[in-house]
Amino acid sequence: ARILVADLAEAGLVAIHQPASGGESGNQPDVTLLERVLSGLRKL
Repeated sequence: ARILVADLAEAGLVAIHQPASGGESGNQPDVTLLERVLSGLRKL
């Protein structure tokens, strides 16, 4: 998945943003965001 995303980013098809540091959830991923990404992938 990392290679695919890196290739998409290199082609300018996706934008990669670093998570804000010191957030309320610490180093845990945002579950809502992950669910939205999964939903989008399923629609492909």
